[in-house]
Amino acid sequence: MPHKRTEFLKRSGHLLMRPGASWLSSLLGLLLLIPFLLLSATLFIILLAAGLLGVLWLWWKTRSLRRQMAAQQPPCDESRERAAAPTNPATGTIIEGEARRIDEPTLPER
Repeated sequence: MPHKRTEFLKRSGHLLMRPGASWLSSLLGLLLLIPFLLLSATLFIILLAAGLLGVLWLWWKTRSLRRQMAAQQPPCDESRERAAAPTNPATGTIIEGEARRIDEPTLPER
């Protein structure tokens, strides 16, 4: 007499797994996984190379702009001397204001 589960599986359209089917499905899964991993690694390398080429192209196209900016920037020694030189305080902005200190009463101890 067949089991109830076997009858249910046959009626529901499911095929029963043969003894070697689990090994076969694992092998098939591995065989399909390897090409997909190779494809994803290849796409990653292609995108990485395209990004590197894009950065190099941008660096090459902006080299004249970088040269112009470097020519306009003062040498480091001049900027240090300018920062160390005392400035006239009368030429700065003066902000006037008033401050009050309010002592808060302490709470009595219990």
